[in-house]
Formats: sequence, C-alpha cells, structure tokens
Amino acid sequence: MNLLKIVTDNNLTKMFIQGNFGLEKENLRVTKEGNLALSKHPEVFGDKQKNPYITTDFSESQIEMITPVRPSVELAYTCLENIHNCVLERLDGEYLWSQSIPPKLPSEERIPIAEFSDSVEGRAARVYREKLAENGKAKQLISGIHYNFSFSDEFILKLWKVTECKLEYKEFKSDLYMKLSRGFLKYRFVIIYLFGASFAMDKSFGHNKCGLPSLDEDTLYFKDATSFRNGRCGYNNKESFNVHYDSLESYIQGIENAISEGKIQGLSEFYSPIRLKTKNSKPTISLLKSQGVEYVEIRTIDLNPLNKIGLELKDIQFLHYFLLFCVCQDIEQTTDSLGKWAYNHNLVAEQGRNLDILLKDDAGEKSLKVTLNNFFDNFKEFLLKLELYENVKEIYTFQQVKVLNTDRTYVAVLEKLVRENGYITSQMNMLIKFHETALVTAYQMVGYEDLELSTQILLKAAIVKGVKFHFLDEDKAIVIKPKSTNFGIGISILRENHDLDAFKEALMIAFSHDIAVLVEEFIPGEEYRFLIIDGKVEGVLNRRAANVLGDGIHTIAELVSIKNQDYLRGEGYVRPLEKIQIAEIERALIKVQGYTEFDIVPQNITVFLRKNSNISTGGDSIDVTDMVTSKFKKLALLAAKSVSANVCGVDMLIDRIDDETSDYSVIELNFNPAIHIHCFPYQGKKRKIGDKIIDLLFKI
Repeated sequence: MNLLKIVTDNNLTKMFIQGNFGLEKENLRVTKEGNLALSKHPEVFGDKQKNPYITTDFSESQIEMITPVRPSVELAYTCLENIHNCVLERLDGEYLWSQSIPPKLPSEERIPIAEFSDSVEGRAARVYREKLAENGKAKQLISGIHYNFSFSDEFILKLWKVTECKLEYKEFKSDLYMKLSRGFLKYRFVIIYLFGASFAMDKSFGHNKCGLPSLDEDTLYFKDATSFRNGRCGYNNKESFNVHYDSLESYIQGIENAISEGKIQGLSEFYSPIRLKTKNSKPTISLLKSQGVEYVEIRTIDLNPLNKIGLELKDIQFLHYFLLFCVCQDIEQTTDSLGKWAYNHNLVAEQGRNLDILLKDDAGEKSLKVTLNNFFDNFKEFLLKLELYENVKEIYTFQQVKVLNTDRTYVAVLEKLVRENGYITSQMNMLIKFHETALVTAYQMVGYEDLELSTQILLKAAIVKGVKFHFLDEDKAIVIKPKSTNFGIGISILRENHDLDAFKEALMIAFSHDIAVLVEEFIPGEEYRFLIIDGKVEGVLNRRAANVLGDGIHTIAELVSIKNQDYLRGEGYVRPLEKIQIAEIERALIKVQGYTEFDIVPQNITVFLRKNSNISTGGDSIDVTDMVTSKFKKLALLAAKSVSANVCGVDMLIDRIDDETSDYSVIELNFNPAIHIHCFPYQGKKRKIGDKIIDLLFKI
C-alpha cells in the first residue's frame, strides 16, 4: 500500500497529521547530595494505584508521571510540564533526578521496591516487581520517557474506505500500526542518535559487565555513546528473543513463546523499542487479540538533563512527523532484517558519536554519517510531498544540526559538563536550578495563565490529589444549546480549535431561545434512533443532517429544490420528513464548506446544510434495523429499562453499527418518540410501528 500516494491523491494530509498523544515519564527522587532518596512515595500524592497523573514505577523512589491523552503533541507536553512542576513543588528537601542513569545508589538490598495496598491488584503489582528485582534492582532504576501515539479514528476510517480494503476495520487498523512499527524498527537508530542523553554512570551503579573505562575516580562512561540506556548494557530483556512485526498474529505468537519459555513474565515485560497497545491501560495478550491495536508506545527516549522537565518539545514534535514517515515506508520484515535493525540500534547507542561507524542495510554497509544524511534527504522529500516542509522547517533544522555537528548532540554537551564538574555535581547543579525556577512560578498552571489564579491553583491541587478534570471548551469540539429545546432549535456545534468569536456567537443563538444554556462535549459518530416498544427494538434509524449530493450539473439551491419534491417531505410536521430550508444557519454552513447556495457541486460530493441531524430541520431518516449488531440493541434496551419506559426513543452515537468494538455514547432518552420516521423513512424498510403500539396498549 503506497500510503503517501493515497494520502496526497485523496487530500487526506490534514487528517493524516492529526492524532492522539500521551507521555509517561519516570524520575528518581534524590537528596541534595545526589543520593537516591530512600523515603516512601510522598503521601501528598495519595494512593499510587488511584492517582492517574502521579504514581511510582519499579521503586518507591521512582516517580512516574502520566499525561491524559491529548489531541496534539504541544498539549501533551504542556500537561507533562504541569505535572512535573506539581511534583517538584511538593517534594520536601528532595529533587527529581533528571538523568536516565541513576544517581549514587546504596547497596542492592536497600533499594526500595514500590509498595502497594493489600488488595488483589496491589499484591500482584508487588509480586511483579519482586520478580523484576531478581535481574538487579539497580538496572530497574534506569528511567526514561514513553511516547504514546495513535492516528485519529476519522483518518483510519477514511483510509479504510478509500482503499476499499477487504479486511475488517479492526484488522485494517492493526495492520496500519504493524506497518508503522516496521518502519520505526528500521529507522529507530535515528531517534537514538538525535535524542540520546545517557553516556556515564556513578560507579555505585555497579554495572560494569561491559568493561567501561573510568572518566574519573567516581564515574564510568561509554566513550562515543549516545544512549547507554538503549544499548546492550542498558534497559532491556535479560534474554534475547525475536518478536516479528509482519502481522499482529506473529507479534502475539512471539511474545507467547517468550512467556512459555520463561524469558518474560508477561506482555508488560517485553522491552521492545516500540510496543503495541490496546484501549486498556494495562493490556493483556487476550485483550490484544480481541481488541486489536489501538496505539503504539515508543520507548527509546532518554531523559534530557539539559531541559527543565527532561524533554525537549522540538524532539517530540519531530518524532510525530518521524512516525508519519515510518508508516509510509513499505518495509518487509524478516529474521535477517530484524537482526540488522537491532545491530544498528545497539551500535548507534554505544558508538553513535563516531559518524564513521558502519551500519548495515540490504545493500551492504554505509557509514552512520552517510546513512543519517540520506535519511534527512528522504525525510525532507516526504515533507515536501505532503506540503508540510515550510511548517516543519524549524523542527527539521533543529534535528539536522545534530548530524552536521556532533558537538551539538545532548551527550556531547553533557560530557563537557561532567568532565568539568563530575557526574553527580554537574547534574545536581542543573536540577537544583530547574527546581528553584519552578518554585518561583508555583502559582501558575503552564498554558492556562489566562485563567484566574485561584482556578490555576485548584487545577494544580487536582493533579496532586489525582482528581481527573478536563475543559469542555478547550480544543475539543463542543455543543452549545438552550436548556429547553426541541427539533434542534438554537443548537450550535463548534469543531476543534474554534475561536472565541464563534463561541460567543453560539452563546447568543442559544440564549435567544432560553434563559439557561448548556455547554457540552461534542461526541463524534453517526447518530441513531433506537425505538423501544415493550422491551423490544422495533426500529433503528440513522439520522443524517440535511444534505444534498452534488451531480456536477445543478447548484446547491437547485439540488435542495429537487430533494424537497420528495412526496415524504412537507412543512409544519404534517409529513414524515421536513423540507430543507436555506436560511442564515444553512448559508453559514455552506460557506464553511467552500460554497455558496448558487454554486454547482462536483459529482458525488456531499454538502451539509445543517450540523444537527434532526429530521425536523430537513434531515434524512435511513432504516438500519437489520444492520445493527446485537450489542448496541441490548444497550438501547438497557437504557430504556433504566427509566422504566415501555415506549422510548434511545439516541446513540456510534462509529460503526456493524462493529461491536466501536465507540458509542447514549446521548438522550425520549419519552414521547416520533414513530412516523420509522414508518416512512427516507431510505430503507418501512416499519409497522402503529401496530406494535396498539398491540402493547391492548395486548392484541
């Protein structure tokens, strides 16, 4: 599949670059002397099993920070910065060590394993860590950053449709992430070179099986390393084994084999540079089989001690486009290619600042310098084809400089500091400075400075206490409507990244119909009306917003007139469907789509005249009763039962009615649902709903 060509030919670039992003970051707590803090996880952060933002990883001394899923890299970064600052502000006489490799360590037996509650989940978490400790506690303290990414569902669904793929949607989606994974595995050495920031360690780490030379009396180091953490002596599985990424089935089989051979405990102990994840935050193999791949987790990012939160924004912005490049590469994977990719990974991690080292590819061997330059040439060409280069030029140049001058790599800068002041002292000087800077602005919530200070303080307290929150009107699509309304009157839907003027206008429209207004999150998906009568689903309609289909001949106004000639359409709710109107609201939406009512629309292009799907505003009713899976029918029945309704209209938003794994939402229950729309739908089978109601009332 030539994905790049499909994206460009079908004008999908905007959807292609959208996605969902999350970050997870580990930091060790240290004393002011640079020793590992042996104190318990701070009580102020509450139960580590329940706080969604601040928990622990392997050790009681190892804080893990987790962002919620965000719709952009920038928002995920801001969220991580806020969590990081909240942790700093609540530490009492301690600091966050911002190196991936640990500080001064006590003896192995004194390194504290994370403690949990005496619950089934808590005991399991403890046992899991005790098993990990058998491979060496010090090694488990190596910390890093995980970058979680998924494409937007809108993009994947559109891609599935335009390619006319024979696979089921779930399998198509999983295959797309397998394709991305193969690209990442081949080119991951680029990320290790650009982001690597670990080359030295304190001798107390006790991990010199690789025979590292001494930098000074307290420090060991890899001479030309970019990332000790990503090398053979770093954080990896004790025993090697192959897991193939040519299909989800082979990926699962490889992990199952490793588990059965006793090489790992389970899925979470597979320390791959990239892992496949499900909707569940703690996936199992059975979930991966049943749900398919929902997102990928990138695990090759070192903590960057030169940055205040251990991560450079331009790095993860680059990583986003890097993953898009990877998924557009048609790469076949063999056992031989896996070996070459792993060889390049380890070589660059351990000797990457020597640009003359030879990397392996299908054509033989090439120097790292030539290989990196070739990559950046191809990457630039990729960006140009998508017409993205000018927007990404600054991010591209920021990374390319590290190739043109190895002294600009993070490890080169760090080595200079370590040689001048020592490993522990140089690090403590930086992190104490970062700590003090954070305390100066402790009253602020980064990115939300326009909110009242009291609100910012409450939000930071919510992060510390583990209280989930989100903003309905921040970046997300929202619905603004009068509190009391019917037929979609006064309702406005604002898509992502709407501006303040649009928000104000929507409020004015809503307030013109009621003294109270609701602002709700907009939930994507097709809208369906389930008609429940006496505990049975008697009809399901897909309600589509008022629309016309272009034919390349008629104007929008003419198409509306033609569609209104349907005998089912009338005015004043005396016929099953209402005629489509062209007034202020409709003209505004037509304009957003790049037309006027007097324009001719190309053939097979749909133009919507309303955002709401109400039949009363010209929408179409399409019977899909026989297409809906039993799962969604059961959900509708449960919803009606919850309000003890014998006759009920259940409105649901569903991505795909024929896929039981699709997301869904129940948005409304109607005590007096219209039945005519089921009896005389715009398309599909007519249902004898009148008969069903008479049968219910008189038990005929």
